[in-house]
This record gives sequence, structure tokens and C-alpha cells, in this order.
Amino acid sequence: YFVCKPVPRWLRQNPAGNYARALALGAELVPLKPDDYRRCIADPEWRADLLKDVAGVSEVAWVPQGAASRDAEAGVAMLAAELVDDLKEYA
Repeated sequence: YFVCKPVPRWLRQNPAGNYARALALGAELVPLKPDDYRRCIADPEWRADLLKDVAGVSEVAWVPQGAASRDAEAGVAMLAAELVDDLKEYA
């Protein structure tokens, strides 16, 4: 199961890119409202209850999406620094 923010209608109707590939590989999406997604990140107990209800699973590996993860902080900072350097020539 892949807990995510709502997928835009245009993408649901015309799957493309990573979304299309995930579906082709059998990913089962659990779209959440933005507030519920944030709560999923912040509250492990609420997340566990949600996944138990939705997917019937009791043990999961939780990997937050993109920069929502503290583990991504260093990589995001590095990308931001690269952008600053790259954009200097346009200033």
C-alpha cells in the first residue's frame, strides 16, 4: 500500500510517469486528505490504526514521501545549494 496525498483527476484518468509505473507494478494507493497525510507522518499510533483499518496489516515499513522525511533533509539542502549555484549565472 502507498499512502499518498490526493492524486489529481487528470493523472488518475491518464496515468503517466512514476504513477503509471507504480500502478503497473501493482501499487495500491491510499489517498489521504492533506491534514490526514500530515497526521500520518507525525503520529505513528494513528498511522498504525489507519493502515490496520485500510490494509488489514499490523506491521509496516513507513517511508515518508520526498522531503516530508527528516531523512531527506540533507539531500534537499544539497539540491537547494546546487540550485543557488546554478542560478547565479542568471542573476
